[in-house]
Amino acid sequence: MINLAGVYVPRVLLPDVAERLIHAGFNETASRLLTASSEGGGEVDLTLSERDEILTVLDDPPPGFEELCRVLREERAVETTKLEGPHAVGGLDALPATG
Repeated sequence: MINLAGVYVPRVLLPDVAERLIHAGFNETASRLLTASSEGGGEVDLTLSERDEILTVLDDPPPGFEELCRVLREERAVETTKLEGPHAVGGLDALPATG
């Protein structure tokens, strides 16, 4: 098992995702996953861009990647909210005026 973003994914599934990453031009991320797969386990610390790349290629996640995609989408939503601040759509400006 490989720990990606706090989600354990079976090692044998990583080559499929790596192949998708390569086809999309995300060779460095694919290489990191393949290295982790061949080394037999552990944790892969993913950068924000690597997380986005994985989400891009797993738009329709294969079996075994549903939880990872859910976690990565949640993290993306949190990061987007942090970057946009309280005045983003749905932020503090969306609250009804008082008084």
